[in-house]
Amino acid sequence: RDIVVTGDGTAVRSYLYAGDLAAWLLRLLTAGRAGRIYNVGSDAGLSIAELAALVARTVPGAQGYVIKGTPDPSAFRSRYVPAIARARDELGVDVWTPLEEAVRRAARWASKPEAIKDHVGTAPPKRHVDARR
Repeated sequence: RDIVVTGDGTAVRSYLYAGDLAAWLLRLLTAGRAGRIYNVGSDAGLSIAELAALVARTVPGAQGYVIKGTPDPSAFRSRYVPAIARARDELGVDVWTPLEEAVRRAARWASKPEAIKDHVGTAPPKRHVDARR
């Protein structure tokens, strides 16, 4: 089926694979300087429309994508792409997993029935509280 973007697809964001993010956070916690600010993420910007196209060509079963909104040339184009040179230089972190591979891995994980059942929309287990204590 088609991927549907309800906006105009022009907003630009960056994406970082969760495994890379975990490594970044561990490195920040173990080697980052106290009080020092480090941006986290990818320094490669991609519009929502470009992301939809990438997902459509990468994920098995995706047929294409539809952009429902119409870009307004006079409107502000939202953009968030962090500058990561400090983290890269001082901590040795990088964007190791290409976005296409990250999408492929996420789709493979999400296609497993147990992935959805175990991780989406489930409440934490209830704990029994003994009221007599």
